[in-house]
Amino acid sequence: MPTIFPTDVAELYRQQYELINQYGLINLAMPMFVFISGFLFGRQLKRKPLSLVKVIKDKFVRLMIPFFVFTIFFMLTTNSLSWEPFYRWTYWHLWFLPMLFWCFIVTYLIHPFIMNNRAWVAILTLLVLFAISLVGKVVPMIIGVHNVHLWICWFAFGTWFCSHEHLITKGFSQKFVIVCGISIYVIISYFVPWEYGNNNLMGTIATLGGILALWSIANILFPLDYWAIEHTTLFPLIFSLMAFIISWGLTWLLLKTRFGKFLIG
Repeated sequence: MPTIFPTDVAELYRQQYELINQYGLINLAMPMFVFISGFLFGRQLKRKPLSLVKVIKDKFVRLMIPFFVFTIFFMLTTNSLSWEPFYRWTYWHLWFLPMLFWCFIVTYLIHPFIMNNRAWVAILTLLVLFAISLVGKVVPMIIGVHNVHLWICWFAFGTWFCSHEHLITKGFSQKFVIVCGISIYVIISYFVPWEYGNNNLMGTIATLGGILALWSIANILFPLDYWAIEHTTLFPLIFSLMAFIISWGLTWLLLKTRFGKFLIG
């Protein structure tokens, strides 16, 4: 027999779930994902020279073709046919694919500044990108460009980190970065919570701290630099497999509880 929650209890659970997910976990998870994408692209740029045409062609095949294929699939299976996704380049949870496509293109164009040997040039470029991200949602929804200015800062930060990680690792110990990063993220998230997608200065500072802390933790547990350089295929595959296993495991455990059955169904 399915578990039936009273309406007021169900609403309480929804509010708590939204608070934890929308104001906590996803605020760090998505920027971290974009940061890692930028970091790996930085490795690619350092390994061999790339042409703009090759980047556009490669990323269109890898990102935009899956976007259109799955958009059509979801529209057919949900009986929600529309032309909008084909000129707006956004559809439900697939919005991030066009965003990543444009992040690759824009970062390629400005990577001489981001990966510049003169640290001040690279840092100034990053500061400009982070400042632009605070403007908000002002770009029209056309071919996916409306999300680029909101996320390019995290992608470019990953590319910058690929070339200038030594500025942080040589100046501070990993344990120091972990403690400070987690503290900053938790304190700001608790006292000045921000909703997912609504960029602001305090939220950006908190997310920077969280990303650096998670990266330092991962580097202690796994030699990420070595894997990213030497295993360009295994590196993303292993992380995808880990994400699947963790997601499946948590879902299985949650379904053993009344709360989990309520959330998942």
